[in-house]
Amino acid sequence: MVKPDKQKIKHCFTTALPSYTKQAVIQQEIQQRLINYWQYYNLPDQMECILEIGCGTGGLTQLLQQTICAKQWYLNDLCDTRTYIAPLLEQQNYIFSCEDAEHSLWLKQLSFLDIIVSASVIQWFHEPERFIQHCAKALKQEGYLVLSTFSPNNLSEIVQLTGVGLDYVSIEQWQKWLEQDFEILLLKEQMIPCYFSSPIDVLRHLQQTGVNGIGNYHWTKGRLSQFQQDYRTLFKIENQGVSLTYSPIFIIAKKKG
Repeated sequence: MVKPDKQKIKHCFTTALPSYTKQAVIQQEIQQRLINYWQYYNLPDQMECILEIGCGTGGLTQLLQQTICAKQWYLNDLCDTRTYIAPLLEQQNYIFSCEDAEHSLWLKQLSFLDIIVSASVIQWFHEPERFIQHCAKALKQEGYLVLSTFSPNNLSEIVQLTGVGLDYVSIEQWQKWLEQDFEILLLKEQMIPCYFSSPIDVLRHLQQTGVNGIGNYHWTKGRLSQFQQDYRTLFKIENQGVSLTYSPIFIIAKKKG
């Protein structure tokens, strides 16, 4: 497993921005499930300040705008996605910050946020425990943390064949970190399989959603050929091509009063 290279991640996601919205079907499914949990747990729909970390092209931002009313929006992304965000929030009071969220001054200086939300982002962080600690300080008493990330089972097909993957945090570790400052309302892992016509389409999907920023696997003609052969042998699904499995973890936690 590898430690994320933030500059490579930024480059890969910036390159993937034009194709991201069309290709990131699983990420969109995760965003919708996060909103569904938001509504199920009856989280506030009226608030003063919300911070979204890793807003990207605005998939979750758009769902949030349809779900809540916030007087002040703070949005962050490692890539400059303002041209995607501006049309979504043109009637809202918002501030966009293009920076590494782990070193964001917002998380270190703010102490009045109602909710911090993020989907499919924090698996890229180097120090997720410290991030949770910063969130606890930035939130109001009884403020909410609403997150999705991924478990060690994520993209298991790719890890098995290449040995390349992130050092994902287990659900048990998330529980230990969260319970220090939060009441945990939801902490749940799910499996979301998706299917592609061929192993090459799997790799293309990862590239077009920026996920190929995970590591520095060196592809040769021989490796690519063997990868395709092994992938079909191990992960072929009758009448559905080949599989690729995402394993999101959903988190909703309330800051202790």
